[in-house]
Amino acid sequence: MQHPLQNVNFRLLWLGQSLILCAAQFWLVALTWLVLQKTGSGTAIGTVLLAAAVPRALLTLVGGAISDRHSVVVMGLRWLQTILRRRLNPPENWTLVTGDMQQPLLAEVRIIVAT
Repeated sequence: MQHPLQNVNFRLLWLGQSLILCAAQFWLVALTWLVLQKTGSGTAIGTVLLAAAVPRALLTLVGGAISDRHSVVVMGLRWLQTILRRRLNPPENWTLVTGDMQQPLLAEVRIIVAT
């Protein structure tokens, strides 16, 4: 059995994931530095960091629950199906009929999980 880093595709994947992780951390440092430069307020920095952390935490929980429920292949095919649907039928045309009114329906996640 060969070592994973001897496989070129795995090395590229590992390198790409490492760069993305570093970029995300640099973004967080740059964002806090910018807020400190512009406002000079610790409260503003805390607010910005909280605003960046809450969606990440919530989406991690939701994404984990969805990935536990469905296989990776099926989820990938559903994402591809959603992208193709959006290209063929833009969101402006999606409507949800509620009584006498029509409201735009922009719930891609609902379409992916329900399909």
